[in-house]
Amino acid sequence: MIRFVYIFFLCIAVLASLSLYILKYDSTNTANQIVALKSQIIDEKKRINLLNAEFYRLTQPERIQKLSQLYLNLGPINISQQKDLKDIPLKPANDIMDDLIKRSLVGLTEIETEKE
Repeated sequence: MIRFVYIFFLCIAVLASLSLYILKYDSTNTANQIVALKSQIIDEKKRINLLNAEFYRLTQPERIQKLSQLYLNLGPINISQQKDLKDIPLKPANDIMDDLIKRSLVGLTEIETEKE
């Protein structure tokens, strides 16, 4: 009987040591993954800062002014070029949508009259 108890505790000790071995390497791998993710986050933050700096450099008003003078042939606006809001033509109506609305309303009124 005592032999079985010794064998039982020996098996438990072996299983405990194996589980601790697996747990140790699993935690080491997790720590390595955390370090790798932190370095990726730092790299991404550096890239974002670089892109923000480039964006601010590209959108400087002085730079845009020089480029517009170089590539766009713009001149002062004449009074004859200015228009009022009433001079802008209205957008033409969408005939297909109007037809759909009319058909849906006709169908709705027919259903309501059938119920009554």
